[in-house]
Amino acid sequence: EKISLHTIVNNSVDMMKFMAHQKNLELIVNIHDEVQCAIWTDEIRLKQILQNLLSNAIKFTDSGYIRLTAKPKGMNPDLLHIDLIFTVEDSGIGIPAEEHGAIFEAFTQQKGQSHARYGGTGLGLAISNRLVQLMKGTISVKSEVGKGSIFQIILNDALISTNVFLPSSVMQNVKNFQTPKFTLKESSIDSFNTENIGTLKPLLYEMENDLFEEW
Repeated sequence: EKISLHTIVNNSVDMMKFMAHQKNLELIVNIHDEVQCAIWTDEIRLKQILQNLLSNAIKFTDSGYIRLTAKPKGMNPDLLHIDLIFTVEDSGIGIPAEEHGAIFEAFTQQKGQSHARYGGTGLGLAISNRLVQLMKGTISVKSEVGKGSIFQIILNDALISTNVFLPSSVMQNVKNFQTPKFTLKESSIDSFNTENIGTLKPLLYEMENDLFEEW
């Protein structure tokens, strides 16, 4: 379904504000200006992934901050799809390098970690890993003990709906585009029947809305 990235990110953070407040943690949202678009994706899955990562970050952070960032990795050449990067960064206890792969397994507990204080990772990261795979994306982690963690999700080929950010040079080319003039031969007009016109009309209307609605 079509969703606003701003809405998904902000709703996910709103669900975690109380948990962060209880631990006096700063909850930061950083949505890059380039992410001014709506995309067609699974809202429930994406929201669950972000909430799981935020919850896990809050759980293993005693002081400092949690930062959720959304930014584009790059626009596809067709200008209809975009690769998106979501990161959840914390100033928590960190994860040893040798355990980075295992943390995406259910109920994993770090070596030397106090179970009474933190418990294991539960099912959150394992579920997030599976949901990202179902969305044809990737999830990874960078972390050092005592220096916090950064979880990164990359969603590839997200179909853009409206309000897409394009570089100014591209936008100028689109605005300056002149519709080519052409003449249909009588035989072409005869072959372009009513059924074809009926098929094209809604498609052209949607394209017009998507490209020019917010200009």
